Amino acid sequence: MATKEQKDELVEILKFTPRTYTMYIGGYGGESYAGRVSKESYEYFKEHKIDLEEFASDWDDKFSDVPSELQPFSPGSPYDCDGLFHNSGAELSNLNEIRIDDEHGNEHWVCAAGINELEDEGVTVEESGGFDFDDLEEDDIVFWGGQGEKGSFFEGEIYLKQPFDPKKLKVSYENCDGWWIISYVEYDGEEIDGSNGYSTTGKWSEYKWVLGDNVETYEPVSREDDEDEDDEESSWPEVHETNTDNPIDFPSESLKTDWFPVDVKPVHKGTYEAVIDAAWPLSGMRMVEWTGRSWKEDGNKVAILKWRGLTENVNG
Repeated sequence: MATKEQKDELVEILKFTPRTYTMYIGGYGGESYAGRVSKESYEYFKEHKIDLEEFASDWDDKFSDVPSELQPFSPGSPYDCDGLFHNSGAELSNLNEIRIDDEHGNEHWVCAAGINELEDEGVTVEESGGFDFDDLEEDDIVFWGGQGEKGSFFEGEIYLKQPFDPKKLKVSYENCDGWWIISYVEYDGEEIDGSNGYSTTGKWSEYKWVLGDNVETYEPVSREDDEDEDDEESSWPEVHETNTDNPIDFPSESLKTDWFPVDVKPVHKGTYEAVIDAAWPLSGMRMVEWTGRSWKEDGNKVAILKWRGLTENVNG
């Protein structure tokens, strides 16, 4: 025999008039792609100190001298090197939101787009693919490219024959080296076409080599710079991590190094003071961890603009 709750639910279904609702996803996100590159290709770029960002943005045939068989992708087409992953859209983050509006444009349901928040609402969240660079083999060489964006990433219609039920919603995402980007959304087993809602503003772009053995990559030389390069090598001070016993109690300014740009990596693993990329949510100066391969905060990878450490090792 049906319970009172089940009977009430059936009445609501019978009373429901079929209608079209609209789903929106907005906030932060972007595009990310990566693919393996041959050792010969990387060694050629290293030998000639080719600027990867300049190569990825080239539409003027500045790199026509690079043999085609040694090109990781055609100049100006970095998104073609995407054998490991390639996705664009909103990031799966509790700083974004998924919203359902009724046929009158009124908000019917809204939820932060983080895994925990969605699952608490009964939404199914699943990983649909991707790759994490922590799983690279020692001899792997990878090209990675990405662009950060902010705005609206998704707008699609849901035709409902019964009242909206978040338990019928499924959100799939791709793991782009720790950057979880929403791939597609389904409701009651049918994929929702949200492509018409992509309206964003670009915030940042980056291209880089990732080596499986974690060896520092080369210093590129721009082909746009006609001035003589300064041959004198910079003398970086020895940089140490912060006091991990009490990371909030950062020592006085006199013990801190100058700021280092993001392309300069710390020698030692540990906690450092860093400025989070302004394109990322909750930007600002915070304590983050350098794992030897990537920057992380609370176990999640973050993009930074610059970092600094200590001139002396206060940890003993």
